[in-house]
Amino acid sequence: MTRQKRIRQCEDAAIQWLVRLSAPELTEQQRAEFFAWLNASPLHQAAYIKAESLWQRGAALQHVADAAQEPNARVHSQWSWVLAGACVLLIGALLFLRAPEPEYYQAQTGVGEQRELQLSDGSTLVLNTDSEVLVELQAKSRIAYLLRGEVFFTISHDRDRPFDVFTNEGTVRVLGTRFAVRATGSDTVITVLEGKVGLSQNPQGEEFQPHVTLTANQQFNLRDAVPGAAVHKVDASAALSWRNRQLVYRGESLQAVVEELNRYFPLPVALADHTLGDMKVSAVIQLKTAETTVQALADALGLEVLTDPQDRHLILSRPD
Repeated sequence: MTRQKRIRQCEDAAIQWLVRLSAPELTEQQRAEFFAWLNASPLHQAAYIKAESLWQRGAALQHVADAAQEPNARVHSQWSWVLAGACVLLIGALLFLRAPEPEYYQAQTGVGEQRELQLSDGSTLVLNTDSEVLVELQAKSRIAYLLRGEVFFTISHDRDRPFDVFTNEGTVRVLGTRFAVRATGSDTVITVLEGKVGLSQNPQGEEFQPHVTLTANQQFNLRDAVPGAAVHKVDASAALSWRNRQLVYRGESLQAVVEELNRYFPLPVALADHTLGDMKVSAVIQLKTAETTVQALADALGLEVLTDPQDRHLILSRPD
């Protein structure tokens, strides 16, 4: 399936949900199915926000959330809801026909691979290991959907077109800066190299209000992005050294280093003894082959590398 077809299918599904949610016979199971669909992907969230903008400029989602808490909400006639749905579809069709054709980009990397993606607006994206991103450039918006992994963004300044990064945990908005967004599976981590970004757990389109603002050498988990939250200071150059095929560690635990290395190699790395995980690592590790990289780490720590004969795990162990 092409990326344009995938995005169009999401937009079509979003409009169908918008109409379905307006029906008076909507059941709790259908409502639960909607929120499951909405939360399944940032692409779904983006498509639904776009569908909302065709009807009351974003008020529909709030209406649905309020209705979920109001069991005695007013019921309209079946014909009025059918007419409303038809109007939504008609307006949507007219706007899609009149709007200029957006530009779409898609890029992905395998384990251990990195890739650069150039956009027509002058922005550049660098994908880290095992990552996937979709980008949509429109006349008044620029949106990236981080589907998995980590991406470093160098965003060209455009005062009239903010750049948003949509993730499952929320949204990052910038005007012109250099930063990275990493989806860990349970959270999203933002690291700013230069410039300024705003973080919000709830995408709000043109009315985006950041809960937390990050500047250079600051890092934050998006799930913690609530008003008044304290940001974390980091050495962003070190944290983002993967762009140069390096990993820089300054006192991190060996357990954390091993977990990081397992992002880059299909050949798993493990510790022979869990007590090794508390060792502190201060080193610059070059990302080469799994065997070469792990051996360099072992040499720096006075350890040895064993190979499991069954599944070929690389095992860090104390020397006999």
